[in-house]
Amino acid sequence: MRYAKFAEGNFGDDLNPWLWPKLVPGVFDETERTCFMGIGSGLTRLFARSCDRTAVMGTGAANYNIRFTLGADFPWKAEYKRQILDWPARAVGSWIPEGSKIYCVRGPLTARLLGLSEKLAHTDPAILIRQYIDTSKASRTKISFMPHHLTAASANLEGICRLAGFDFIDPRSTVDAVVEKILDSKVLLSEALHGAIVADALRVPWIPIVMSKQISQFKWKDYCASLGMPYQPVSIAPEWSVDGLSGLVGRRIPRRYRPLLGARATIANRRRKEETLMELVAASGREPTLSTDAALSTAESRLLESVEKFKTDVAAGFWS
Repeated sequence: MRYAKFAEGNFGDDLNPWLWPKLVPGVFDETERTCFMGIGSGLTRLFARSCDRTAVMGTGAANYNIRFTLGADFPWKAEYKRQILDWPARAVGSWIPEGSKIYCVRGPLTARLLGLSEKLAHTDPAILIRQYIDTSKASRTKISFMPHHLTAASANLEGICRLAGFDFIDPRSTVDAVVEKILDSKVLLSEALHGAIVADALRVPWIPIVMSKQISQFKWKDYCASLGMPYQPVSIAPEWSVDGLSGLVGRRIPRRYRPLLGARATIANRRRKEETLMELVAASGREPTLSTDAALSTAESRLLESVEKFKTDVAAGFWS
């Protein structure tokens, strides 16, 4: 099983070892040259070429494929599936190993990028977590915020959430811990894509947030288009930006003036924190997003059909 691994943990990637052994038990081993790719944006030349054969189950394309193959402008203006249907199919190339099999991909943007039929654009397979989560005891009383895992590592957002009265969800926590907090939410403000995906699957309304340049519009729009939803994020400036500036500039200023810079940075950072707090509270008043029950059910059925096809191929010895 191939997926990105972070020492500190990342909810979206960590869903893979949590979910797939439940859906397809007894299949995965330590074989290095035959790979299974599921949740994430692993459809890159690097991942594809690291295996002799690859089974692709709902994976999405990654950023650099778009920048270097189709240009930096692809496809930022697309929000609805009907717009995507007008694009010409543009294949990345024959870099997926021969003998591999693409059962499905994350969304129509990935399908177009790879020159695949849009019938293979099911949605992100993380929605299949609903097969194993009991939502009947969820409290659904809190407003919660879940940042991108890199944002969480760089900012004191937990303190800001405490001031706002929001529940902070750390994307570096275990899958079970994150899911429990999502279930206790009546609305989730999420910078983490898979926070929103799992919230939607568990029928918790969500509001997309952008605080970092790390956020990929392509990934979000790929997923949203797969379920017929727009991607309309709220931009919030991160409270840690002044600290970064102070550290960068401070090294170029004579030592005797650095205390003054530090004092100014402290004042500016306090103001920035207050602004972030107000922006986050204001964002919670936006109309949240939630896919329709019909769209989610259809996507779930299609994904489960693809999983069954994979099981059939395994039983027939295709992946041996």
